[in-house]
Amino acid sequence: VALVGHSGSGKTMLAEAMLFKGGEISRLGKVNDGTTTSDFDLDEKEGKKSVYSSLLHVPWKGRDINLIDTPGSADFIGQVYGALSVTELALITVNAAAGIEVGTRKAWELVKRQGIACIFVITRTDAENAHFEEVVSTLQDTFGASCTPLMLPVGSGSSFSGVVNPLSPSAIPDAMQEFVETQRGILMESIISGDDALLERYLEGESIAPAELESVLSPALAERTIIPILCCASEQDRGIAELLDILAAYAPSPACAKR
Repeated sequence: VALVGHSGSGKTMLAEAMLFKGGEISRLGKVNDGTTTSDFDLDEKEGKKSVYSSLLHVPWKGRDINLIDTPGSADFIGQVYGALSVTELALITVNAAAGIEVGTRKAWELVKRQGIACIFVITRTDAENAHFEEVVSTLQDTFGASCTPLMLPVGSGSSFSGVVNPLSPSAIPDAMQEFVETQRGILMESIISGDDALLERYLEGESIAPAELESVLSPALAERTIIPILCCASEQDRGIAELLDILAAYAPSPACAKR
């Protein structure tokens, strides 16, 4: 899994949070403190930004997830090319406050050219000026209707307290019930639109088992017919476990690689 995106969009902190959640490190480092696992070089620590790609590893629920945290600066774009040439999935990070930036578009172009699976991760959902729904709308307008939320934030800014997966919602605040149900319907149709039998069963009101959804979502992700949108707050450790769950369940493995 390659972490790509605009400089400062939260790639390194996302990698750090994933390592922490997976038990690979015992303390959550910070970019500004120069204590993250990924930014190990002295230049990176002093400049507070990635210069080199870093290879990391997270075990999660029986899966071995290999991460490559890449620099966001255009000066080091070669590092991104290298990472995308050896991975099956790209996580494109998007700052919830800044939205789509130049580096977001460049990352999308490179991922699309490489033809690998892609997931957008809206980071810093706990920022005061975070706008999840606006960012989702902009992603869909810019990159297509296949961009679909697979994770919804509970609250926003300082009130952001966690996430909900529309496919398996639990403990949903009353104020979000209708919104989650609407998003679930949109997501379900996006996932099973390529399987006529499942779509017919769903439209007739039949319940679709999680195992059946997984069997459809994994190839849909690999074939880029759906581009999931996730969200998190890395420094607050919110949405990280759910993100790892999604990677473990649906991300394509090297055994499925076309190249």
